[in-house]
Amino acid sequence: MNLGVKTKEKISKLLFASLFLAMTICFPVGALAACDCDPNVDIVCNPLKFCKFQDLIDALINTLFVVALAIVPLMIVWAGMLFITGNGDPNKLSKAKNIMLYTVIGLGIILLSRAIVWAVKNVLGVSP
Repeated sequence: MNLGVKTKEKISKLLFASLFLAMTICFPVGALAACDCDPNVDIVCNPLKFCKFQDLIDALINTLFVVALAIVPLMIVWAGMLFITGNGDPNKLSKAKNIMLYTVIGLGIILLSRAIVWAVKNVLGVSP
């Protein structure tokens, strides 16, 4: 069978992506299985200190939430500085308005995503 070079590249990329996805899904779950290990035994203990995969994901989401909330005031201050230093220049004022608008939209998305996760957990009966 004579496959073209582009087809071979697509197949190899798909195979690599599939293997990478399988490894990232399977290996961390196995690593999280050993939660309480004895340091006197010659095994590798879990360095993450999370017993369940859900706890790890919750910690990552909480960290991203805090980082995003810390960036919002910085962006508002930056947009305010652009307003002040704009001196009536329509391009700078437009840029400042866009930054302010997208910052408020981003804050709304951040807060809404947190509320959606909370609502889905309550509907499914997952303990927080």
